[in-house]
Amino acid sequence: MRLGVDARMMYGAWQHRGIGRYTASILAPLPKEAVIALLPHGQSLDTYRCISAGNSFFPWWEQKILPSLAKKADLTYLLCPSITSPVTKISKVKKIVVIYDLIFMQSFKDLPVSHSLYNNLGRLYRRFTAPKAYSSADILISISEYSKNELHERFGISKDRVHVIPCSITHDWFVEKPVPAQHREPYLLTVTGDGPSKNLSGLLEAYAKSVNNHGITNFKLRIVGVAQSSQSFFINKAKSLGIEDQIVFEKFISNEGLQNLYRKAWASISLSLYEGFGIPIVEAMASGTPVVCSNTTSLPEVAGDVAIFANPRDIDSMSGSILKIIRASPEERDKIALSGMMRSKIFSEEVVSQKIKDFWSKLSNQ
Repeated sequence: MRLGVDARMMYGAWQHRGIGRYTASILAPLPKEAVIALLPHGQSLDTYRCISAGNSFFPWWEQKILPSLAKKADLTYLLCPSITSPVTKISKVKKIVVIYDLIFMQSFKDLPVSHSLYNNLGRLYRRFTAPKAYSSADILISISEYSKNELHERFGISKDRVHVIPCSITHDWFVEKPVPAQHREPYLLTVTGDGPSKNLSGLLEAYAKSVNNHGITNFKLRIVGVAQSSQSFFINKAKSLGIEDQIVFEKFISNEGLQNLYRKAWASISLSLYEGFGIPIVEAMASGTPVVCSNTTSLPEVAGDVAIFANPRDIDSMSGSILKIIRASPEERDKIALSGMMRSKIFSEEVVSQKIKDFWSKLSNQ
């Protein structure tokens, strides 16, 4: 088997982010010599043999340069790990396309435009190319049963064509014992982004209602993951809600620093409107930290029955869940934390890597 991979998301800073990490985990069981990394001109990886050509303008590279490189490399399979792929079939090359979510297919009424022009253009590009890319794919990988079902319902794709391989976290995330509830610090942690689907504006409104209406002044909401260039919008919103003194935007933070934030937090909050998986929920559970999360899309699938749930489109529902975890007794919070720790193990690298090995084994046998 000769496998080519669209390796753009494994290059530079991208390699440490979601798609880059997931792609690396999918490739991990394969012999290095069986993988060829396909990249724009001037980019290369130390891990795999590389073929580079063309400029890095994404649509042109994906639709024109990538298919050409795949043909020249005489590939058996082409792994496209970035939601989209070349829209047409590639002669003698079977396409494997990874789908994390179908956020881009949501209407602008249900999911407003982003503050980022780049994100909005990407959403439109995916909306145009994805249906054709998926119909021409030979194999699809989804990170959740929720996204697998969405592919079937929205595009009529047979569920037999879709393999579910969830995201995983490394062993250093897991704690043997959680920090006891009575020793935790009075802050709620949200690891999020500035996109509309992350619902940070809604979270700020719900948090304000929780603390303002009940005289809670000793709590902080600590926010990780929002670029500094996007923070002013949310800071102004916090000021308008009268909670600017209780909101902390964390600067760039190391993996170790983020783990410490999780492990000391009163609770972790994930109230997105839409998620294809929800890594922050797994990180929090593995850290022994209680979780409050949305009751929609893939999040109940990830959290199981060990979280406090809320409707992310209902400020009262979110506010009520935030208030519930703030006022929960130490015994209640410890119980949630221990249950979460047990559940998080199904998303360990060891467990998920076996699913990946099974996937490649089945493909090789075919």
